[in-house]
Amino acid sequence: MPRRQTKKTRLIYCEGAHDKTFLDCLKSIYASYACNVDIKRGAGGDQIHLAEEAVRRGYSYDMKYLKIDGDRDAEEMDEAERYASGNGLIVLKTIPCIERILINILEPSRVVNSWNSLRLKRYFERHHIPENKRTDVRAYKVIFTKEILDEAKNRLPELKDLIDIF
Repeated sequence: MPRRQTKKTRLIYCEGAHDKTFLDCLKSIYASYACNVDIKRGAGGDQIHLAEEAVRRGYSYDMKYLKIDGDRDAEEMDEAERYASGNGLIVLKTIPCIERILINILEPSRVVNSWNSLRLKRYFERHHIPENKRTDVRAYKVIFTKEILDEAKNRLPELKDLIDIF
């Protein structure tokens, strides 16, 4: 009789509700039977606090990821990344924030790399998913289909890194 394989466990610890909702959308599309991925979100604070929380909550997982936005000052980012990496977390950084990737997925020809986080968030909420639906995974699943994501992951290494976790 063949031996049962133990599922690998993975934690993605992210900053907030919007990040979590998009990651939940990715999970619903790309989840694998070979591993179990839990997505948890932080309760606010700076990036260092987020990294500390991720370490505390991730002790029992086989693989641990910290998904952070890169829109904080360099000293805070460096300290958070050092702490996370030194404690077994793989850091996934979106620069400046997740909304840039979301816009790049849906509008590949729109150049938004120089936009700040606030402008990216406002644009995304005005043109794609309104703020009051940003935590509804169904709103994401309507526009972020597998076909669109598969095409975009070839253009966007940050997206490919996220999808590969599942």
